[in-house]
Amino acid sequence: MFRVSRRAFLRHSAALALVPLITSCAPTPPLKVATWSFPAYDLLRWRVADNAAIRWIPTAGDAETTFLLRFHRADVALLTLDLALREAALGTPLTVIGLLDVSHGADMVLVREGFTTPERFASARIAVAHTGVGAVTYALARQALGLPLSWENTVAIPVAEQIAAWQAGQIDAAVTFEPFANRLRALGAVPLIDSSRLPPLILDVIVARSDVLDALASSLKTLTTAWFSALDAWRHHPDETAHALAPYLGIEPGAVPALFSGVHLLDCAANQEKLRTGLHAEQTAIWSILTAAGFPLPPEQPPLPTSVAVLPPCSESPR
Repeated sequence: MFRVSRRAFLRHSAALALVPLITSCAPTPPLKVATWSFPAYDLLRWRVADNAAIRWIPTAGDAETTFLLRFHRADVALLTLDLALREAALGTPLTVIGLLDVSHGADMVLVREGFTTPERFASARIAVAHTGVGAVTYALARQALGLPLSWENTVAIPVAEQIAAWQAGQIDAAVTFEPFANRLRALGAVPLIDSSRLPPLILDVIVARSDVLDALASSLKTLTTAWFSALDAWRHHPDETAHALAPYLGIEPGAVPALFSGVHLLDCAANQEKLRTGLHAEQTAIWSILTAAGFPLPPEQPPLPTSVAVLPPCSESPR
């Protein structure tokens, strides 16, 4: 039975995380990684922590994160695939070097009582965030509900502002995710559909500027290796890892597991398997949705390459 103390566990984790960093950081500048707070992102941030080889740049959200990538202020970012695709469309040379998770219930549509059938939902006033992931969730939800794609009744409201709009009676439905979904449920919102019933197109990825792939290859490999180490800690020592993660997430340790219940974390073998496909099917489907949603995009889909070059060797089967 696992009995190591939490303090010993964290000391051991820190020592493991530093091993590849000590050997790789001396000749190169630190790898600058931009991210905001999200459970899977924070799991990786905790595992790497602060060290000489990797420097975290906390951001307020996706707009700041992509800005930093675009203007060479960050080398790497943790983003959803749709955001990476949109940034590539603006001309930023990007390569997907790792996959963190795929949404499996974390993204959802909540409605007021009385709007729980597809027919009633079609007439609802629906809040959809400005981000591409909100549009992707909404479009896939309509498809799964047997409804034609229509943006007629949608209102562009950021997720954090949807609670106030709900309370003011301005909307009947919201495309949302945790922790905002929990606050809407407390106000009487009920589930209509979530990403566990949708195609797996909502992915969180590690994306790097293509022009740093060679120069910073060692640090990039340290980053991807840390992700699989973090997964190992989460799967084999969940209680200790939850205590370590809680300060990053700003919640009590007991509430940490619930934040991961709606995502399927992707291990090394799954990364190898999916990245070797180039994510062509996922990118094509997302591009089609973003185009239909009216995002300002070029007429042709830009290349967003994937690479397995900085993934470590894998010992497990995909799961």
